[in-house]
Amino acid sequence: VVASDLARIERILDQLSGFAALKPVQTAPVDVAALIEDLLEERRGQIQARRLLVLKEIDTTSPLALCDEAQLRFAHGALLDRAFEWVPEQADLYLASKHHPSGLRGDPPVRVLIRFHNPRSAAEAEGAEAAQDLALRYASIEIVLAELLIGSQAGTLTVDTSDAEETVILLDLPAPA
Repeated sequence: VVASDLARIERILDQLSGFAALKPVQTAPVDVAALIEDLLEERRGQIQARRLLVLKEIDTTSPLALCDEAQLRFAHGALLDRAFEWVPEQADLYLASKHHPSGLRGDPPVRVLIRFHNPRSAAEAEGAEAAQDLALRYASIEIVLAELLIGSQAGTLTVDTSDAEETVILLDLPAPA
């Protein structure tokens, strides 16, 4: 137990250190499709060790978001790390990205979706549902840091669970028209 707790503390400190080392936002076009592919390639060993099936529908025709690339890489990496920790071994993880001509605010976003089976989500949704959803959303430093980074770039991050025992992470990133 002590070894796993120390590993968890070390991981959190590494995350905070990486977050603190990020430079101020410098917005530029970022190829979201290439960024996601790179992050998955970096985690290939972990995917194979846990025997995960990663399903992808990545939009390569209009993949550009207007964000800070280093901050977007950090946020996506943190979210993938959290998803890999939450998803059981031998499960599916679904990743999708799509450029939408107009979003909720009228601006065109690049939407990134991460969806996976999470047996804990159904149990957490019972009882005081609002409190449990809040607890799940902020249960990890990765979610908090990713939300700060995405929000600082005029994007949004939403984490939700369903009765179907799955977790959905949705990012809307600003994109050129």
